[in-house]
Amino acid sequence: MATKKQDKPVEAFILRDCVFGKAGDVVELSEADAEIGKLHGMLDLHPAAVKAAKK
Repeated sequence: MATKKQDKPVEAFILRDCVFGKAGDVVELSEADAEIGKLHGMLDLHPAAVKAAKK
């Protein structure tokens, strides 16, 4: 029986208010959700952006 692959959590910086949260927040999402948010211009996944937002 095959098992579903589990996504690793990804930290993302929210660029604009959206379904993921408020602009300026840092959230933890699945890889799939993070990629969708990035493609739609809602999230920045770069580690430096996440680090700067946490300060």
